[in-house]
Amino acid sequence: GKVFFMKQTVGNACGTIGVLHALGNVTSEIKL
Repeated sequence: GKVFFMKQTVGNACGTIGVLHALGNVTSEIKL
């Protein structure tokens, strides 16, 4: 249903943001 689809979309968005933050942290560590 739409509710499940919305939850799945939000979950994917959170996962993507988490990956971006992880990559950003690694990049910062390399620069330092």
